[in-house]
Amino acid sequence: MEKEILKKYLSGTASLEEQTAVIEWLQTDEGKAQLDSLMQEQWDHAPEDAEKGELDRMLKGIHEQIQVSTPHKKLPERKKYNWGKSIRIAASLGLVSLLTVLLYKQLNFKPVPSEEIKTYSKHAEIGEKLRLRLPDKTIVILNSNATLRFTSEYGKSVREVVLEGEAFFEITPDKERPFKVKVDEVVVTALGTAFNAENRAGEVSVALTEGKVSVEKEVEGKAVRVLLDPGQMATSVDQRLGPFAVAAFDVSGVTAWKAGKIHFKGKALGDILSELQKWYGVEIKQEKGVNTARKISGTFNNESLENVLKGLTFSLGFQYEINGKEVVLKK
Repeated sequence: MEKEILKKYLSGTASLEEQTAVIEWLQTDEGKAQLDSLMQEQWDHAPEDAEKGELDRMLKGIHEQIQVSTPHKKLPERKKYNWGKSIRIAASLGLVSLLTVLLYKQLNFKPVPSEEIKTYSKHAEIGEKLRLRLPDKTIVILNSNATLRFTSEYGKSVREVVLEGEAFFEITPDKERPFKVKVDEVVVTALGTAFNAENRAGEVSVALTEGKVSVEKEVEGKAVRVLLDPGQMATSVDQRLGPFAVAAFDVSGVTAWKAGKIHFKGKALGDILSELQKWYGVEIKQEKGVNTARKISGTFNNESLENVLKGLTFSLGFQYEINGKEVVLKK
């Protein structure tokens, strides 16, 4: 047991964990042996006028309280002296003696068990959006098939969450407790701001709409960090290699999903189909001859899957069949 922790315990500045550690230390064989050894050492160096009987009685009382199975080593006989005020004399015996006095005075101390930390998980099913309000009033909108995790400690001393998939965050300002979201190996830190974060097939992107955020990851054992201004997006294609790519982004295109809109600008059909699968919870297959590399722009506002496919068919000239949760594109 470190003396610094004992000093904090004696001064009343020890945390609950440190208080518990002191008591639990005294309940171990090692702790009992160390306490006896330290007491013996202090006694050997004590002034000749120190009263042995009172100190020996206090040590015995502590041993009885912590249920010592073997008799403690009695302190050697000393010249009798009128003890007087135990605290004053004990102070002359040093830290361990004072600890003994205070523990003797507080034998009814019982550590309060710490609360079990719980982990909460919120998941947006395929084809749905989920709006969450965290304990600090931060708003999180989860996109289809996205998951957010946080513990019961959130909002107390920390504000940290873990994201899988895509989400939009509206952060409640708190300078004392910065908000952090971990997206794969990337950590986004914000005080009060709004941003979109997404992890898709190993590519993490963070798009800032207002405020300021720090985007960080570890590369070859070193932290790589970039600061974003509104309208900037940081993208990390491979979590293990290279710095972030930072560029301007189309706000309406990146955040349209949270308003129920599908927006794409100069995007390849293959990428659009991937979004449609996530958005509508279907599987889309293509027969030979369908060119998924062709690019197209467009916006659909809360449209049905069939209406979206009709619009794409008109522009790209393919046919489609919808069979429940399966869609087949044909030339």
